[in-house]
Amino acid sequence: MFPDAHYIRWVRAPRDCVLGRHLTDDLRDFGIDSPATDDVHRRRAISWFYQYQLVKATPKPKRWLRVRFEDFILRQDETLERLAAFLGFPVAAIPVRSESVGRWQSATEATFFDFLAPAMEEYHYKV
Repeated sequence: MFPDAHYIRWVRAPRDCVLGRHLTDDLRDFGIDSPATDDVHRRRAISWFYQYQLVKATPKPKRWLRVRFEDFILRQDETLERLAAFLGFPVAAIPVRSESVGRWQSATEATFFDFLAPAMEEYHYKV
């Protein structure tokens, strides 16, 4: 529909994603059949994986770039260079907080679920 559009796939490590509340935490709220669980972190992981599968099943457009949140935070200059080259115009730096990355390492809740492993490996996250 938009052959000249630039698409940026913004990815964040699921272990950090499951720690925070999101509108899409429970896929059943959107009429999507998903495993029932009282574990909010598992529910969030199921949602993250569902969205991963949606993107994987969708044909990639001509102009496509994947950007990891962690790279943007920890290596912003390098990531901005990639974005500028992809978009064809300069991109400005913004203030970021490095403590936003790796919160799962100090979490007391479960943040890893086996079904996430293939996606995490594909995105180069530690399993």
